[in-house]
Amino acid sequence: MIKKYFGIIVTTVFLFLFVYYLIEEPKFLEILSTTKPSIIFAILSLSFIRICLISVQNIFLFRILNINLTFKEAFKIVYINRAGNQLLPLKLGSGYKAHYFIKKLNVPTIQYLYLNAGQFAVSLIVTFIIFFISVNLSSNFYSENFLNLINILLSFLVFLGIFTYVLIFYLNTKNKLDEKSIYYKIYSGLKILITANRNQFLFLITTISIILLNIYMLFYISDMYVLNSSIYEASKLYSAGVLSTLVQITPGNIGVSEAVLIYLQDLYIFKTSEILAISLVGRTTELLLLIILNFFVKKDDQ
Repeated sequence: MIKKYFGIIVTTVFLFLFVYYLIEEPKFLEILSTTKPSIIFAILSLSFIRICLISVQNIFLFRILNINLTFKEAFKIVYINRAGNQLLPLKLGSGYKAHYFIKKLNVPTIQYLYLNAGQFAVSLIVTFIIFFISVNLSSNFYSENFLNLINILLSFLVFLGIFTYVLIFYLNTKNKLDEKSIYYKIYSGLKILITANRNQFLFLITTISIILLNIYMLFYISDMYVLNSSIYEASKLYSAGVLSTLVQITPGNIGVSEAVLIYLQDLYIFKTSEILAISLVGRTTELLLLIILNFFVKKDDQ
């Protein structure tokens, strides 16, 4: 109950601050005025392709548990999941997805949790790798000391991840790991996903494709507003955005994501007004696509 009202309060405060910023910062309106309708249509198309890719990703992911989804079924799950998470508090879209797999498709709850934890971990690992490459390929943006600091922090995170996985593996072999802990869920999910076979390979390929598509969409939007935008800068912006998803408070993490992106803006070339413009276009096109798809996706037989 507290989390529900806290999310509503945070969302309301962010919207008030956004309106205030809109009034007090005329440059923001100038930036938005350069938005091209053709770009919006292109982003809508790319957003649709993204939902299709996520649907295919889910097909490969749940084949690991011998659950054979049709594309139509996977698309419906992804649509309702995204719509619920973007528009409603408490991640109700994720709740629907869990209910569908656990209650309708009889996926054991613990396996569902393991697989989702592993999926998130894989996405996070790929994102960190892309972030590391992007930072070093655009190293002229940073001072030497700042670049060294970033690389030290990233290297520490990689070491920490490997050490944690090895430690969990050791504790698990000794039967000293609580099966209810988040560490055990992540370990079990990763163990399933890194077992080499055709499904895992296809899952990994679609995961990388989705991340690269997200980065390209950010670049495509930012290129309207930012003179020196590049795919490297979009990669860094995307990586910072992924960090903000570690804490889900508001619908679509609205406000929280923007606050994290603005706080970390020393990592990339984007200014506050540009970050908000990119976010606004991204959120608006996503919402518009969900509204359009609402007329085509059957939501009965849930």
